[in-house]
Amino acid sequence: MTTATPATLSRATGAVARLAIALALCLGLLGGGTAEALTPPAKSPEEAARRAQTQVGGGRVLGIHQQQSDGQRYYDVKVLSGGKVRVLRIRGDQQ
Repeated sequence: MTTATPATLSRATGAVARLAIALALCLGLLGGGTAEALTPPAKSPEEAARRAQTQVGGGRVLGIHQQQSDGQRYYDVKVLSGGKVRVLRIRGDQQ
């Protein structure tokens, strides 16, 4: 029977931590932009509203504000869902 030494446990813990971070990055749980970068841009305010509703699991769209920054269009969509108001930024077409 082999006993674990502190050095062995430290290496194993580090490996597990690196694996957990890599998995979280792949799933888009860290960094925030992974899923957004893979999603094609919304072509209209209505499409941005539908995407925002989908992201929060349904709800009522209270407003949409279109913005531009560095040639990129964004839609800030305000959604009421589950008694909470959330504002989601949806990437639009480039200008």
